Amino acid sequence: MRRFEEQFELRGVERIDWDGLGFRVLSYATVILFKTDRLNDDNYQFVPVSETRKLATKKDWFLALWLWGSGIGMLVVGFTYAFFFMA
Repeated sequence: MRRFEEQFELRGVERIDWDGLGFRVLSYATVILFKTDRLNDDNYQFVPVSETRKLATKKDWFLALWLWGSGIGMLVVGFTYAFFFMA
């Protein structure tokens, strides 16, 4: 994330400074991992989509996959635990 934001500053790309609950990290991972046309600069205001995709490397793609995979895995384990052991 730091590398992206340093490059944005050098290129003069504006972004939102407010991060709130760490949503910007998830936004970078989403933009890098899911390369759909529905995520573009016009409808996704948290990070600059086109510039993020230009700067993303293969390592960034694997890190985004790890972030999403671990989050989904955590939800699956949590729901499984709640279903079998809390009932």
